[in-house]
Amino acid sequence: MKGFISEELTEFAQMIYQQGITDDLASQVIELLIDKIGLMLGGAYFSSSQAVYKATTQFPAPGNARVACYGDKLSPEQAAFINASFGHAQDFDDTHIQAITHPGGVVIPTAFAVANQSAATAQQILCAVAAGIEIMIRIAYSIPACHAKGFHTPTVAGPFAAAITASLLLNLNQPQCINALGIAGSYAGGLWEYTQTGGTAKRMHCAIATTAGIKAAYLAAQGVTGPHSILEGKFGVCQVFDDGSHIQRLSKELGEEFLLKGIAIKHYNCPFSIHAALEALLNICQYQKIEVDEIEKIEVGTSRFALNHVGKIRHPKNAMEAQFSMVFTLALSLLKNPPQMHDYTEENINDPKVHLLSNKIRLHEDALATREQSENMGSIVKVTTRDKRCFEKRIKYAKGTQQNRLSIAEIESKFKNCVSPVMNEKKSTLLLEKIKNFSNLTSSEELTDLWSLQGEVAKVAGGEL
Repeated sequence: MKGFISEELTEFAQMIYQQGITDDLASQVIELLIDKIGLMLGGAYFSSSQAVYKATTQFPAPGNARVACYGDKLSPEQAAFINASFGHAQDFDDTHIQAITHPGGVVIPTAFAVANQSAATAQQILCAVAAGIEIMIRIAYSIPACHAKGFHTPTVAGPFAAAITASLLLNLNQPQCINALGIAGSYAGGLWEYTQTGGTAKRMHCAIATTAGIKAAYLAAQGVTGPHSILEGKFGVCQVFDDGSHIQRLSKELGEEFLLKGIAIKHYNCPFSIHAALEALLNICQYQKIEVDEIEKIEVGTSRFALNHVGKIRHPKNAMEAQFSMVFTLALSLLKNPPQMHDYTEENINDPKVHLLSNKIRLHEDALATREQSENMGSIVKVTTRDKRCFEKRIKYAKGTQQNRLSIAEIESKFKNCVSPVMNEKKSTLLLEKIKNFSNLTSSEELTDLWSLQGEVAKVAGGEL
């Protein structure tokens, strides 16, 4: 047992970085790269992303880190901030069910931005991503009360993950890595209020974590120090964002059991706490051949967490609110289709038929869903027809979870769908092949140079790229 948990985590991270990862882990990291890069490129389509890009590039900082779509070369901090905002522009990114966080949304933009600057190899990037993701999951998993206290795990755990990812790619030694984690603690925060009344600031939460972690690594490299007890100390993460009773999760079976294997890649563009209910509802209506106009009411039993997360907004006024409205998303899925990258349109949000169907949906706490929430985010749905027929379905493991994984073909299809507004078929196929064969690339630029779409991108929402 080391003196501080930050020592254990950094020793683990450096071991991974120096010794490499298994082929199985590398394959899973590459699946996450496919998913996240597709979301980053497709995310540039949205007006909130363009606002972030314009605000950030008002005062551009020079560097070699490539911005997705636009192609600018900026400092690692600025490029990571923009790319992470693009990647989180919708609610379609990877999720760790037990930790309730989006590790790829923070770590992958960080890794490419720093690697572009430091000339790291593809193998080094894969190892740094694996280490950063594992550490982010473990920190988020050790603070299960974080959301109940009103904080968002990507902006609490994310700065630490970005710090260790950047530190590895900058070849910092272990004392410097420990200090980078300590410094990152000064950035940890990020409020969850967007689940109540919306706002596009949430789209920047992963981005905020990337810049915090990158800054922490560069500061540590120059001799700035941080508290080594930042995770377990009296005023450390586990005590401030939880009650300290889950500290053991930070290092339990570290290096033997990889929690990153539990990451889910989303099949639907909405919070994961909606997915099981969505699948149960569609399953009932499709299997029983129930038409929408036959439905009298829909009752959804879900966890207390889900009720707080996606149960407060019933009639959204914008895309952000719509994604965090379970009743709206269920109605939209039943009337049209389960949401993908570009389905939370103004037309759909203002569709009176969707809102009328939303009025027929009632949410309540289900004891089993609450009890098992940290394991599966399941829900139970009961549909009652106008002629009083009743049908019920419980789903625990929605599509995309570790127990019901997306196939590589489904992940690739999602990638193509996401990038379609900004990239032609030929180039998207070339980029996809580069990502799939990432281990064999000589540098990150072989991939990130393909992100530049200047002069090739069609008109997008809110303007042109």
